[in-house]
Amino acid sequence: MLKQAILLAVSMFLSIGVRSQNITEKSIKISGQLDFAKNTPAVLDIMYIPLSQGRRQFDSCKIVNGKFNFIKRSDDPVVVLISPRFKRSDPAQGNGEQDYYSALLTPGDVSIVAKRYMRDSELSGTGTIGNSDYQDFLRKENDYIDLHNKLVKPIYALPVSMDEKQKRGAKLSDSVNAVRDQELYLNTIREKPQSLIALVALIKYANEPVWRPRKKIAPESIEKLLANFPASLTSYPMVTELKQELRISKSTGIGKPFMNFTLRDTSGKAVQLSDFKGKYIFLDFWASWCAPCRKENPNVKKQFELYRDKGFTVVSVSLDVPGARQAWLEAIRKDNIGLWPQLNDSGGFKGDVARQYYIQSIPTNFLIGPDGKFLGRNLYGDELDKILDKLFKDR
Repeated sequence: MLKQAILLAVSMFLSIGVRSQNITEKSIKISGQLDFAKNTPAVLDIMYIPLSQGRRQFDSCKIVNGKFNFIKRSDDPVVVLISPRFKRSDPAQGNGEQDYYSALLTPGDVSIVAKRYMRDSELSGTGTIGNSDYQDFLRKENDYIDLHNKLVKPIYALPVSMDEKQKRGAKLSDSVNAVRDQELYLNTIREKPQSLIALVALIKYANEPVWRPRKKIAPESIEKLLANFPASLTSYPMVTELKQELRISKSTGIGKPFMNFTLRDTSGKAVQLSDFKGKYIFLDFWASWCAPCRKENPNVKKQFELYRDKGFTVVSVSLDVPGARQAWLEAIRKDNIGLWPQLNDSGGFKGDVARQYYIQSIPTNFLIGPDGKFLGRNLYGDELDKILDKLFKDR
């Protein structure tokens, strides 16, 4: 269970996004009895992990005489990671190891009972529908994490550069994830199409991999899978949101015309995307605080310098909010990327252009042809190098 938390933390590091708030809300009402905490002052730490893109939320409540109560307002199913935190050292509690329980909960009442450890909790109530399937799903998912870690570990012992280690590790990760996607995610969807766990599997499948989400590069395939789900599952707000993103993803698919916009550059000058029509445009959404974006900037700069005289340009759109203007300007200076138009959508993820292109995670990019039509999206590293080399090979 702790491995799941670590994996989710890595995912959040690689792809940072913001989920819109729903107008109507329901509640997950949770009460519990922890026998091992009856005579020990303790606090229960709660981490809420949305199934769709969104930021994790943290909460806590007191455990009094082994009992606790808390409420999570949500219309959607949510994964919770809960752990007792004792105010004094207690060797009996896992020999110093953190004791977690991860559960899939839905709006309704939830009762949690644990005798010796949190990880051995038993759940019941109207809000626990699907949790039994989730526990089995989680065990299988963790098996792939174990396999991945076992295979990757030897790579980092090789006498090669860190960049080479990361490339080999990423390639191996893709291979393990491809097997997991077929054997766990897609098999779950096929075998249990009427169950909540199938929806969990679909959301995870649609969101993978982080750097090229399927819901963006293959929206039709996600729609076909979604069409087999009953209305009771597709009525959740997160599914409505997924459908909206799939619609926009199709409008930014290969062969579709780009959507024009106007933003201001670092000097305050208004710049339109259409100003660059007739060139190959690499439209790049980023922010000064986004570590993966900053890591990719040197590669974008390299491609710009290679092909700038062959009809290629970059248009960067920062999602830095007004209070981060200086950080934005400093990042441009430090990364030496002021060679091409640097624009700012000051509303961040809620900005007009970010919403127009449905940007929920960064970095996100689009490659646009001279005719103003999309040629590709989410191209990074060697992949961007290869596609541009092919485009400009004879130029």
